[in-house]
Amino acid sequence: AGIDGGIPHYPNVVWVKGNSEADIERAIREAKPYSRIMLPAGTYNIGTIDISKSHIALVGAGNSCGSTVLRFGSNDSGIRVHNNGSIGSSVSLAANASRNSKTIRVSRASSFNVGDYVFIQQSDSSNLFRVDLSRNPNETWVINNANQIIRVVGKSGNTLTLEGGLNNDYKTSLKARVAKVHNMIEGVGIENLTIERTKDDYAVGDSGNIFFWYTAGSWVSGV
Repeated sequence: AGIDGGIPHYPNVVWVKGNSEADIERAIREAKPYSRIMLPAGTYNIGTIDISKSHIALVGAGNSCGSTVLRFGSNDSGIRVHNNGSIGSSVSLAANASRNSKTIRVSRASSFNVGDYVFIQQSDSSNLFRVDLSRNPNETWVINNANQIIRVVGKSGNTLTLEGGLNNDYKTSLKARVAKVHNMIEGVGIENLTIERTKDDYAVGDSGNIFFWYTAGSWVSGV
């Protein structure tokens, strides 16, 4: 959500030759950055298409869905955009940071660089969230959900300047902390396709018809 300047139109074009999952992934693998991977009209039977590089668009024929159909019969994702993203070790905030602020001061900034994405998090507060795991103790993902991922655009000493404003008040009393996000993917688009799940079942775990994982500045259009 929210692409500066709107959806880009990548200048390089790579046509998929063949109608298998391997053919599509080969084209993706061999494409240089800022390429459109073009799928001719037709039906493609796939398992999961993996996109693990930045600045790639997977584009079907025509200007909307209907002409190019990806049919997949699994409980996993049909298209999965990821590069094994992860969150590194955190450092604490050295001072409180107010909502909408574009700077934070950390206890140690040596591991952060301009251009990095960072994960900002703090412990739960009763006036924001009431976490109750008594009915389902396995739903631990609800813990510490006052958080966000944002890009660093400036650095001076232990002060980091952020691309956008903070969405919460982050407080040292709530153990506010910052960690570097590794292997973020940027600028991946899925366009002008029909995606058809043929298995009579729902997605399981961390999956979906299209699944973005540690991905920024990306889009789905005409699907």
